[in-house]
Amino acid sequence: MNPPINYQRLFTSLIEAIPLPVLVVNTAMFICYYNQPAQRLFEKTPLSQGMPLDSLVRDPEIFQFIQKGIETRSPHKGEFGRGNPEGAWSISVTPLADQAESPNAATAMYYYFTITIEDKAALRRMERVQRDFIANISHELRTPLSSIRLLTETLEDIIDTDHEK
Repeated sequence: MNPPINYQRLFTSLIEAIPLPVLVVNTAMFICYYNQPAQRLFEKTPLSQGMPLDSLVRDPEIFQFIQKGIETRSPHKGEFGRGNPEGAWSISVTPLADQAESPNAATAMYYYFTITIEDKAALRRMERVQRDFIANISHELRTPLSSIRLLTETLEDIIDTDHEK
């Protein structure tokens, strides 16, 4: 027989196991929980439980997006440029249903929301490195291949003109 489940510890372990920054906020937009990747992402602004989200998320477009997800109580996903092409964030706002209050999914109350942030900067850097690598390899291969092609054409010309050679 399995021991009883400590749901709070399970929830904490699940959130910490996610490699992306995750914030859990309530309907009043106060931070209730955050994981270590979120703490690293917002290292310039120390996170704390009970902190208002607007003191952390200062970009009005991102804040309004999160606010819309909370007001509509429906999942939202969006991408935001953050001022430069390599500094994009992919943000998801997902409601967490409180099934204890309402067992029917259609009438479930949403008191908490997860905000997941995927920083696309590292991905964009890797894409750029990959493009540069392929361009360099292509350039480096082109020179010897051109020499081989010219030699082949020369040999073909010789063979076409004098079969004995």
